[in-house]
Amino acid sequence: MSILAGSPTFRAQFFVAYIAICLIWGSTFLAIRFALGSFPPFLMAGVRFAIAGTILFAIAKLQGADNPLRTHWKSAVITGFLLFLVFNGGLVLAVGRIHSSIVAVLSTTIPVWMVMIEWLRPQGTRPNAGLLAGLVLGLLGITILVQPWNYLHSANGASTTDALGVIFSILAMLGWALGSVLARSLPLPASPFMTTAIQMWMGSTMLTGVGLAMGEWARLDLSRATSASLLALLFLIVFGSVIAYSAYMWLLRNAPPTLVSTYTYINPLVAITLGSILADEPVTHFLLLALVCILGGIYCIARFRPAPPAPARK
Repeated sequence: MSILAGSPTFRAQFFVAYIAICLIWGSTFLAIRFALGSFPPFLMAGVRFAIAGTILFAIAKLQGADNPLRTHWKSAVITGFLLFLVFNGGLVLAVGRIHSSIVAVLSTTIPVWMVMIEWLRPQGTRPNAGLLAGLVLGLLGITILVQPWNYLHSANGASTTDALGVIFSILAMLGWALGSVLARSLPLPASPFMTTAIQMWMGSTMLTGVGLAMGEWARLDLSRATSASLLALLFLIVFGSVIAYSAYMWLLRNAPPTLVSTYTYINPLVAITLGSILADEPVTHFLLLALVCILGGIYCIARFRPAPPAPARK
């Protein structure tokens, strides 16, 4: 069944959720940079997801959601580890070693990993030529958009890339892809708010533990926190976590993961657009060409994607 063939209500829900993760997560690059100006990375992420998870838990209970079962908590440990500790932790380590533009390009491998995981899992779906063409076209658009060749060498010709940085980035993307696919099949609460809440709590516990083990507590000085950092952290909690993650979990339950993952093509475009508006960066012909490629890739994935699985049991 095509997304466009669904009911008007479903189509509206799908497009609102999809646009939300595209715009919000595209803007979190700038917010994270401001937040890290005053807070150490792992503790910042731990606090972010602890507060966001508590808000989502309260929303779920107000909607009448049941308390999570023991099997739900076990699933939340697995997905929280992959979606929060591996992804967010790997991303922080990668950005600390290689240029963020290289990490942005590597992040577009998420749809590729998701297709491969869906293919290799038991009774998985083999990707067709149209789907693969859409992935390649999207990757091409992101490559044109970010132009990583500008950052591969310094002025004296020495390589500025770092092997560990690339490895950390790839592991982060693998963690996100695997966690997203597993979230569709593992036993989790029927309420997407409750699901996201317990995943965030588990991820927050792990991130905070790593931060404490790395000695980040000694570097935390709340008295020197800037207004920009505090506002950025608030944005990350409310929009980047509560709203965007809820939308993402709803999409995973109601749309094919290969289609949902195309948001990774849009996020860098949003980030660069914000840079143009806020930092007066020019809109070049490379940007317009990348936009054509990205939209073409999204169309191919939507047009040639495999039939979606049966809805998850409540």
